[in-house]
Amino acid sequence: MYSRSRDLWRLEELHLLTMARIMENSSSSLTSLTKTGQGRGRSKKYWREVIRRDMEQLQLTEYMILDRKVALVDAPDMVRSQMNFKRLSLTDIKIDIKRIPKKKTLVAAMEASDVKTKWESSSWGRKLIVQKRRASLNDFDRFKLMLAKIKRAGVVRQELAKLKKEVAA
Repeated sequence: MYSRSRDLWRLEELHLLTMARIMENSSSSLTSLTKTGQGRGRSKKYWREVIRRDMEQLQLTEYMILDRKVALVDAPDMVRSQMNFKRLSLTDIKIDIKRIPKKKTLVAAMEASDVKTKWESSSWGRKLIVQKRRASLNDFDRFKLMLAKIKRAGVVRQELAKLKKEVAA
């Protein structure tokens, strides 16, 4: 029993020392930390800060990496929890915060750096907004959209015909 708890203590200490060394060597920007260990299916690069969109909300991954495959994520409208790196996606949006901030500090930092508008102005964010909007259309809205597309195509066709006549004349 004593040797088992001692071994666990040594493993935890080794993990903390490794993480401290990795954090010291990495810069303050989005950087790959190091390649550690052999694995399959996933890249060996680990990221210091990650922001992703998951389940219709922005989530900020704090730069504390809990494990080789797990990071700590937090957002203003969710409870801080662990998430697997396979479910995370990188963006260029970055917030400078202290390690493991309180919820109030996190919300203030996200509002100060205007993350929501940056996300909505990105092509990925716009695409997801359009997908959500289209999924929420009912049958009559889809019918009105079809009619609007037909009208727009007719106007474009008429203008194109006018331009062709001008060029030909």
